[in-house]
Amino acid sequence: MSSKATKSEASNKTNSKFKPYSKLITGKTKTDDGLFKVHQNEDEYLYELPDSLLGKDMLWVTRIAQIPANLGGGYLNAGSKTNQQLVSWERFKDKILLKVKSYDAVTLDSTAAISNSVKVNNYEPIMYAFDIEAINTDSTGVVIDVTKFLSNDIPAISGLNSRLRKQYKVRSLDKSRSFINRVAAYPLNVEVVQDMTYTASDAPSNSSVGSISLQMNQSMILLPEKPMTPRLYDPRVGFFTVNQIDYSSPKLKADEKTYIRRWS
Repeated sequence: MSSKATKSEASNKTNSKFKPYSKLITGKTKTDDGLFKVHQNEDEYLYELPDSLLGKDMLWVTRIAQIPANLGGGYLNAGSKTNQQLVSWERFKDKILLKVKSYDAVTLDSTAAISNSVKVNNYEPIMYAFDIEAINTDSTGVVIDVTKFLSNDIPAISGLNSRLRKQYKVRSLDKSRSFINRVAAYPLNVEVVQDMTYTASDAPSNSSVGSISLQMNQSMILLPEKPMTPRLYDPRVGFFTVNQIDYSSPKLKADEKTYIRRWS
């Protein structure tokens, strides 16, 4: 038996654990191609993630697209950003993990002896774990179902923080009045629009309805392979800043650096 045939049989055996691609992506499926393919089967949304994007740094920005009157006491408006985080998609066995990353503590010299210690002491949290539904036709990527993730109340991408939930006595997300409005793929980003309705005893407006409805925008943007050169903070110039600790610095055992933040 040729090695080519052996590889093909092994691939078929592995793929048999998952649903056939043709069963998920049919002639009736609507597909939008960009950073990766986004598929829609009526109210079901699927991401086709290529292996080449796994482990890549992406910026996830959560904004309020439409907001009810008086929410936040005037400090929030349509377009307000509620969260910004660095994420990556990673495969673990038969799952795809959406992990939140941080570069607050690093070893800029990856060969330094302390590098592994910094890594294991800054373990990245998993925002969500997706089952792999299918392998794509040329075995270069996987298909996951993101419907449940985008339809549920996920704190990391929510428009209501704990303070607002307490203030307006929010009880829970009403799934019967919450849905995915739109998912669109572009060359470097994927955009999601959600309508989310929460039951609330003390809503900021239209209190007789007993709920708060928000329209949310989730932006996931692929970051450049080569990051921009950071600029060190100078206290003589007013900038918002971010701190980073370099544990491999020859200057100190832990050298804290302060960089200016790019306004976004």
